Amino acid sequence: MDDAKVTDGGSAQVIKEARGLSHWSAAHAFIASPLIGGVPLGRGEALALSANNLVGLTQDAGRTWNFSPHVESHTRALTGLPGGPYIAVGQGGAINISTDGRQWEALPRYTGDTLVDAILIEDTLLTLGAKGTLVRVNLARKEQRISAFPKGFNARALGRDNEHFLAFGKNDTLESRDALTWARREAPTPPTSSNQSYTSQGLCSLGRVGARRGVVCTLSGLAHRVGERLFLQTSRTLATSTDEGKTWRHTPPPIPQIHRIFGAHGGPYFALGPDGAFAVSQTGTEWSPKALPKSRTFRDGIIDGNLVLLVGELGGIMR
Repeated sequence: MDDAKVTDGGSAQVIKEARGLSHWSAAHAFIASPLIGGVPLGRGEALALSANNLVGLTQDAGRTWNFSPHVESHTRALTGLPGGPYIAVGQGGAINISTDGRQWEALPRYTGDTLVDAILIEDTLLTLGAKGTLVRVNLARKEQRISAFPKGFNARALGRDNEHFLAFGKNDTLESRDALTWARREAPTPPTSSNQSYTSQGLCSLGRVGARRGVVCTLSGLAHRVGERLFLQTSRTLATSTDEGKTWRHTPPPIPQIHRIFGAHGGPYFALGPDGAFAVSQTGTEWSPKALPKSRTFRDGIIDGNLVLLVGELGGIMR
């Protein structure tokens, strides 16, 4: 470092001049504030929020980040889509939009309520205020509309299930396709508690996400793989996924207890359980129970064309 002049830059040392060194590249972006929130967007993209109101964007699964100042008001929530647009909402009804995560545009404010959550599906943005205010924005037309939940429902957080908006309350979950008309969401089977719902992201409930309150989703159970399709028997559903667990579809279990699911790539699929329990599905989501001898519990099976061979306890074999 004898050939360089170094000056103290506060949070990091900054090289002012270097002789004999022709190329420099950033090894890390230093920010003088802790991160207090973030949201994954998919395809290796995510947004992060710092305590001093910087929004960071990564497009390579977190290997590199770009942090930029973007708004005058304090940001409370982030959302967006892979490849953009990216949304930051917050104090005083502020809504800011960016196509690249660097340059931000402030939209007109239609409420003074502090916006604490936001969800973007296609070109429809839905935001939730601390006082329950709903602001729906059509980004294609830059049109905003104040909306409301059904009387008596108090939303605590927003979420999404594929193309549907979700609103999580204390005891209920509402869903809407257009963020205007809401209906009570019916879980495929009763949830494990009154404040949990089965969604494409798993079993979701309100909880802590970093320093903030948000929606926490988990999924656990016995897993089976048949080709590209995953099956997971949860405590209340049979969940299936064809995208390596990124999204799930829940259906009632075809039999009370599943020992094994096997089949052919693309179907058909077979589920085996105790005391001869057996079910067949062509799609992986719609099942038909079949009768087998109840004196045998079959543990596994194989399929070869039209031949299905089952093996079980006490040397039992069925074809």
